[in-house]
Amino acid sequence: MKALILKDLYQLKAYCKSLLLIVGVFTLVIPFSDGNLFFCIYPVMMISMLPMTLLSYDERTKWNSYCAALPFRRSQIVTAKYLLCLLLTLPMALLVLGLSAIRISVSGSGQWSALAVLAVSLLVMSTLSSSLSMPFLFRFGVEKGRLLYIIIVCIACGSSFAVQDLTASVVLPVPVLPVMVLLCAGLFVLSWRLSIGMYEKMEIR
Repeated sequence: MKALILKDLYQLKAYCKSLLLIVGVFTLVIPFSDGNLFFCIYPVMMISMLPMTLLSYDERTKWNSYCAALPFRRSQIVTAKYLLCLLLTLPMALLVLGLSAIRISVSGSGQWSALAVLAVSLLVMSTLSSSLSMPFLFRFGVEKGRLLYIIIVCIACGSSFAVQDLTASVVLPVPVLPVMVLLCAGLFVLSWRLSIGMYEKMEIR
């Protein structure tokens, strides 16, 4: 499992430098963004898409065919991608929330309750983009699932902004964030199980 994750990290370093640079620039802008949600959402959205991008590289390089000859179970290959998603997305989301808190503290503008709204938005966006698209990508491959993947990413982005619009003028009840965390975690686990089942049925050539 560790070897599979390391392989993906090496791929990120080799092929995704420009994307990571863009994410870094947008992240640095957050403390000066006057609360613009786009600068908070975009870095997390791009990071959450990286495991799917790596699936595309795996398909192009025939990695799945090569990996079939190695002592890895298909469930381990799927699990490594989901773990990578957590390892990338959660720290980025926490970083965005931390920088947003610094912006509010230094500027004195904005409300601390807005951090809860931002947390829910980031959670919904990152969970939907990966949880809904990964099972189809593992089942049909990246090329066949590309259109569906784009549609799901658009839905995830739209959902995050909808959550922000609906809750911007409302003080969120205390249980809302824990409930959202549980729902998103449940969706993520369900997606993981579906991906394992679908990948085990996929014909590898």
